[in-house]
Amino acid sequence: MAHKDDIHHEGIRMIDSKCAPITVLIVSHNKPRLLPEAVESVLCQSAPHWQAILIDSGILYDQGYFARYPWAHDPRLHIVKSPETPALRRRKAMAPWCFNECLRNGWAHGDLIVYLCDDDLLYPNAFATFIEAFRRNPSAMAMYASQDIGLLGIDGRSDIVGERRALASGGKCCDGRIMDCQVDYLQLCHRRTALDAFPDTDYWPDDITTGDHADGLFMEKLGAFFEIIPIDIKVSQNRRTPWSVNVPSHSITSGFFEDAPIHESIVNTWATIRNHLESNPQDLALDKAVSEFQGQLRLLCEQDHAQRARLVSQRYRLADKLHALLSRIPNALLFWKLFSTFLSRLATNLKAASS
Repeated sequence: MAHKDDIHHEGIRMIDSKCAPITVLIVSHNKPRLLPEAVESVLCQSAPHWQAILIDSGILYDQGYFARYPWAHDPRLHIVKSPETPALRRRKAMAPWCFNECLRNGWAHGDLIVYLCDDDLLYPNAFATFIEAFRRNPSAMAMYASQDIGLLGIDGRSDIVGERRALASGGKCCDGRIMDCQVDYLQLCHRRTALDAFPDTDYWPDDITTGDHADGLFMEKLGAFFEIIPIDIKVSQNRRTPWSVNVPSHSITSGFFEDAPIHESIVNTWATIRNHLESNPQDLALDKAVSEFQGQLRLLCEQDHAQRARLVSQRYRLADKLHALLSRIPNALLFWKLFSTFLSRLATNLKAASS
């Protein structure tokens, strides 16, 4: 393996010299226990021709972590150190920002693009399923598949605790289902050329205020241009782990998840019924009612997103002012601990209010 200071440049050169039908972008942010499983899920794909770009935050990279794994030498896998800085981490959500880095630098050469974070898994059929689906539908620009929801406990035990089904087309352009907060990033696959429709290279919303649902907002942006076609085949497992970023605390402690939101259940149920019944005038009326419901719900989601962004922005402005005041207080370390506890509780309350 190349010296760790040379991997970044060598990786870009290797990416330029290799093309594949599908590219997976893998984000690694200091989960040394889970990352190997995510990478192995890529190596075990039944479709052998692919390109993977693993962009690491720099923590594992600078420790020489990757040198211990044989897969670091796989010519299909390219390890890149993220150029992120502490100042950038304060302003940006790192996973979507890293995805954008890969895309705007032109490192992804596959016709199809999928995404993977270091605590999730792709099933062995994932690449083959998407490649075949796009081959059969050459005009399609984006698709999403079904997935399992897994729970990984601190003791290492893993269980399947739910699922997300891909039953109805998504996207505002076709009056489809809402993607934000209903469909997971790991379910998505799109053509690389679909990004040409975006007005700039900020494809994924990467502001820190949108970090908890950047994938949903990205899919909504994609769905404004293209129908996102469903594939009801499970291709992945989104895992809730003690190290995951967006995990409600009750999910880890209770060991189970609540049922799908009622609005998602309505859309999925209607899609299932419609596929098994012959159409009639009453069905058309109901289809219109469901479509109007989706439109109102989308408007509500957009309003909720704007309100959440304002609250988080206000939180950081207040935090900056309080931090400045600490320098004027004796024994500031003690106050800093109290201040950190306050911020943690505030973040929890904001998250609970927005859920």
